[in-house]
Amino acid sequence: MNSESLANKLSEIYQIDEWGSYCSNIPKEVKNLAFQLAEPMWVENMLAKGRLLVHPEVAEDLKGQNYKPNMHQKKMIWASILGSDETPDSEKRFYKIKKLLIGRYGEDWWEDVYQRKNNVWAARQRIQKSVSGSMISAFVENTILGAHCAREERQRALCMIKK
Repeated sequence: MNSESLANKLSEIYQIDEWGSYCSNIPKEVKNLAFQLAEPMWVENMLAKGRLLVHPEVAEDLKGQNYKPNMHQKKMIWASILGSDETPDSEKRFYKIKKLLIGRYGEDWWEDVYQRKNNVWAARQRIQKSVSGSMISAFVENTILGAHCAREERQRALCMIKK
């Protein structure tokens, strides 16, 4: 498997912390290049699907940078991953990511990510509440006004996230 095809496959996997397990038998050079190629594709894909919860200005900055995050933006991305995790094994995954990030970037870097995740969690809760309930869901899904209101509320919730 070449780096480009591996990068395409990786960019579709939401759990970026699992990329390594998909590449266990791939030569290091191919894997490293694939990770570099996949990262901007992954960011673009997750933003388009609404799965990456970052401040709207940060999303615009990422778009202007061809979805290549700088180190500061990477903290926001990891905070989004942690703050929006709803998987059954979220606690186990939290500690796995913590260990990964401390090993790669250090304790201070991790602390910044950890502090940011709380704002992401609060924004996610606000977004979920804004579209919960059968009447609200029907209004959002079936009317232009409802869809507009839901987008506006999502933007306000995302503005709660620290830049």
